[in-house]
Amino acid sequence: CRSLLFATFPKPGYRLENHTVRTIDVVNEDLCMFQCYLEPNCISYNFCEIKQLSGKHECDLNNATIEHDEDLVKNESYIYRGAENACKKNPCKNNATCQAGFTDRDYQCLCVDGSGFKGHDCD
Repeated sequence: CRSLLFATFPKPGYRLENHTVRTIDVVNEDLCMFQCYLEPNCISYNFCEIKQLSGKHECDLNNATIEHDEDLVKNESYIYRGAENACKKNPCKNNATCQAGFTDRDYQCLCVDGSGFKGHDCD
């Protein structure tokens, strides 16, 4: 089971670039947030407030938050919202992938196949 706690207050007029896992079309921001929850590598999203011709909104699912502040750019069409990120402290060892919002520690590590490392932090 996954648990993500998103910021109560979004950052309107901003978009996080260079960290998009997937871009999807959604009917509203709540669905964008829900899709982020379903994507294991998603810990923030950009929601475009302007509807497309289809009547839907663009939603970028991101694998980073604003600890990469150089990638947070002004864009009046978007709202950026991040979740609390237990992975920002790099708890996973030996090139493992960290996914936020899992287990009672709020993250899980995916150890590199064939590396021989295992355990919660792949050490």
